[in-house]
Amino acid sequence: MTASRRRILLLVPSMRLAGGTERVVHNLSVLFGAGGSDVAVASFDDAGDPWHFDCAGERHALGSVGRMPLLLRWLEYVAQARKLARLKRCLNPDLTISNLWRADLISLLSGGADRKIAIAHINVVGNPTNRLMVRMRGVVGAVYRRFAKVVAVSAPLAEELTGLYRLKPNQCVAIDNFTDVPASTAAQRDDGIARAVWCGRLVPEKNLAGMIEVWSDLCRKLDKVQLIVIGDGPLRAELEAKARGLGLRLGERAGDSSAQIVFTGAIAGPADLMICSRVLLISSLAEGMPMILLEALALGLPVIAADCPSGGVRAALGDSGAEATGHGALLPIPRPGDHTAQQVWLGWLEQAMTDDAALAAWRSSALARAKQFSPKVALERWQATIAEVLG
Repeated sequence: MTASRRRILLLVPSMRLAGGTERVVHNLSVLFGAGGSDVAVASFDDAGDPWHFDCAGERHALGSVGRMPLLLRWLEYVAQARKLARLKRCLNPDLTISNLWRADLISLLSGGADRKIAIAHINVVGNPTNRLMVRMRGVVGAVYRRFAKVVAVSAPLAEELTGLYRLKPNQCVAIDNFTDVPASTAAQRDDGIARAVWCGRLVPEKNLAGMIEVWSDLCRKLDKVQLIVIGDGPLRAELEAKARGLGLRLGERAGDSSAQIVFTGAIAGPADLMICSRVLLISSLAEGMPMILLEALALGLPVIAADCPSGGVRAALGDSGAEATGHGALLPIPRPGDHTAQQVWLGWLEQAMTDDAALAAWRSSALARAKQFSPKVALERWQATIAEVLG
C-alpha cells in the first residue's frame, strides 16, 4: 500500500482546548497530509463547538455524551464507540491513531478492519491525574497490548509504559513531538520590562502555584520584571488569589508595564508573546514532551524547566543531567513550600532576567537544538512506523 493511498483517522476526545495534545493532533494532520495521506480528524465535541486549532483534512464532531459515574463510565464509552464505528464505515480508514486514554479505549471498542495506534502524551507513574491508570494497570495494559503500536512522545516515556503495562517487545516506540517555527507577528518590546512566559493549562500538575512563589521572591530582588501566564483552567481564580496574597501586582495584558504577573487566558498566538520574552518557564510536576517547549526552542527562546517525570523534558533539553543545558536550565521541581528548590530557580531566573550576554548564547543554542525536532525528522519516523503497521 503506497503512502498516497493511506487513509488516516486522528481521534481525540476534544479539540476545543489549546493544550499540548490538541497541538500534536493539529501538527500530525498537517504532517500526514503533506506526506501524501488522506487525513480526517474526529473528536467527541458537539457540531457547534469551535475547534481551537484548524486541522488539515476532514473534520468530524461526533457529539458529546453526558458524563456518567465511574462505575457506569463503560456505558458512555460504548455509546461513543458506536458513533465512531458509524463514521469509520463512511471513511473506511486504513489506520486510526487515537490520543489520550478515553479515545484509545473508544477506538478499540469501535472495532473495524482499521489498524490502530495509540499515542501516549504524558507519564503515568507519579502523575496525580493518572493515578487510576496505575492502580488499574492490569486492565489498561490489556487494552494497550491489543494495539498494533503504542507511540510515546519521548524515549523515557516509552520505557515507562513498556514496563508498567508489560507491552510486547517493540510494541511501544518513541517518536518525539515536533514543531516548525511558530507563526508570530509581534516585535520585541522596548519598554524596559524583562519578561518571562509560562504557558499551559491551569491545573495542579502544571504547578503554577510553585512558580508564582518563585516569581514573588524574584520581584523582591528585581524591578521591572513581568511573568506572562498564558492559559486557562479550573485553578485560575485560586492562582490569581495566591499571586495577590503574595503581594504581586496583577494585569490582564503584557502591555501593562505596572503588572508583575499577567494572566492572559487562552490565546490563539502564544508565539507573539513568547518572542517578546527572555525565557520560557516550565514548572510541571509531570510532562510528556511539551509542545510549548519545542516551539520555544524553534523561536530561539531559552527554557528553564523542571526535571519532572517521565523525562521527556530532559530528553528535549539535553540528557546530560546537568543543570545548565546551554539553552537554559533543567532544575528540581519548584513545589509550593519547597524553598530549597525555589532558591535554585531564583538564581537562574535572576540571570535570565539580567544577563544579556548569557541570554544571547542561550538563544543561539536553542535554535540549534530545535533542529532535532523538525517535521522532516518526525515524518520519517512516522512513515516507518505506519509502514510497519500497515505492511
